[in-house]
Amino acid sequence: MEAHSHYFAMIFMTVTGISTFSFIKSSEAINNDVVRFSNQILKQANLNLGRYLRDNEQFFHTISGSREFQDWLKTRPDDKYDLFDSYQKIEKKWITPFTTYHPETLSIKLYNEKGNESTYRNEYMCGNPFWHLSIR
Repeated sequence: MEAHSHYFAMIFMTVTGISTFSFIKSSEAINNDVVRFSNQILKQANLNLGRYLRDNEQFFHTISGSREFQDWLKTRPDDKYDLFDSYQKIEKKWITPFTTYHPETLSIKLYNEKGNESTYRNEYMCGNPFWHLSIR
């Protein structure tokens, strides 16, 4: 009987040792995978954010140099028709293509030193099919 208990104790100790070793190694592998995958996700998020910011920067740089925007800048604040007309040209040529590519853009606001202000509101994101343009 005593031989059986020694045999059982040896088997128990061996199984416990192997199980403990396996648990520790598995935990280390899982932790390493979590760290590696987390780093990959953060790198990808940074790349996506960088691309998004570059797209926005390029968009506003392109608009600011466009003939349509320059015309809008030169328009007198009291000339509502020309403000609306020049804004419509900006929207058609520049804003609509950009917001089609970036539908998450809620709005775009244009200002100038003369006090002109135009706002584009993305109907897709705002959920309003009757988006409006405000000109001050």
